[in-house]
Amino acid sequence: EEKTTKIIRKLDNDTENIIAQLENPLREEFNSKGLVVGYVQSGKTANFTALIAKAVDAGYRMIIVLAGIHNVLRKQTQIRLDQELTGMDDLGLTELGKIFIDEPSDMKRWLRLSTAGPFDQGEFSNKGKDPFNSLAKRSFPVLAIVKKNTTVLEALIQYFDNASQDSRDSIPLLVIDDEADQASVDGNAN
Repeated sequence: EEKTTKIIRKLDNDTENIIAQLENPLREEFNSKGLVVGYVQSGKTANFTALIAKAVDAGYRMIIVLAGIHNVLRKQTQIRLDQELTGMDDLGLTELGKIFIDEPSDMKRWLRLSTAGPFDQGEFSNKGKDPFNSLAKRSFPVLAIVKKNTTVLEALIQYFDNASQDSRDSIPLLVIDDEADQASVDGNAN
């Protein structure tokens, strides 16, 4: 068997095992947590990218990826997920030889709350975003790649706080902490 085929099969099996541990996004209420650990350069981004695609197929509608504390890591993660999930090339990287999937049809198009724009321009903020209440009425998946930065996370919380409880309850959410070893949530905090 070809090496690439083995890698793809392993990625498919690994993500199937993880997705089987997630809650059914069609349940009325749920709250579950999990941890996936991987070595440096072991395919963690490929793994959670495939997991995101499968989670959206299963019914999760909002994906938030916490991408470390630095602009460069956030932007790198945004570009990678755009290459492999959204197909949106904000920086004209296809002209430089980078490969992006084709943008999906309107029915499957992603709404991104962050982009690969230069520096902080691509970072999540409330400026110019559709209100969360309007997102809840749509069926397409929503993706936000955010830094673990107080200002950015407060803006994200405010975005949710400005929405009705019905809207917040209507969108199954998957949060992935890409850099869980850095600036993670203090589980011992009150």
